[in-house]
Amino acid sequence: MPAEDAPRPRAAKAPWCTIYFRLEAPAAQRVSVVGDFNDRQAQKHPLDKNANGVWECQMPLPAGRYAYGSVVDDVWQPDPQCAQQVRLPSGRIHCLLEVATPA
Repeated sequence: MPAEDAPRPRAAKAPWCTIYFRLEAPAAQRVSVVGDFNDRQAQKHPLDKNANGVWECQMPLPAGRYAYGSVVDDVWQPDPQCAQQVRLPSGRIHCLLEVATPA
């Protein structure tokens, strides 16, 4: 992501880290991030769409390991930029996010 497109940082409360979620979906009407950190409730973390059709949000999270994904127009999808994924017995793919303890 080019520096000029980077979200503006919002400091997380120690010992939490600020995590940025981005998803390119210019045709979407609604995008949310869901995961272990919000009980998979899409209404808790909707993303905002920028002029380039990229949806973004930031949130503070404590150190830990989280399974997450996106809900795009009411359809679950894994993060296409996610490096680690796990397939659940249901067949749904979840992304894994490791949040390190701040230095």
